[in-house]
Amino acid sequence: MKQLILIADDDAKHRKLLTDVLQAEGYATLTAENGELAIKTARTAKPSLILMDIQMPLIDGLSAIRVLKSDRDTRLIPVIAVTALAMREDYKRML
Repeated sequence: MKQLILIADDDAKHRKLLTDVLQAEGYATLTAENGELAIKTARTAKPSLILMDIQMPLIDGLSAIRVLKSDRDTRLIPVIAVTALAMREDYKRML
């Protein structure tokens, strides 16, 4: 059975690129275009990993991660922040 990865990013081109790369490597993928949908999808699909953009509409990535980490059903899902933010303060905030 393929491992499932949730790709949460508001940019359709980024979602497509990540989907194509991960599927070519044998992973199954789901996508979400905002933080609200990412939370909902993670709760129902229980992916093995979430790639989360930080700057998204409705609920930003950091807020979505906080919600997921406070939920006993999703708190153990690893999340990797995917972002163009590169300032040291942003890095510390994401950790």
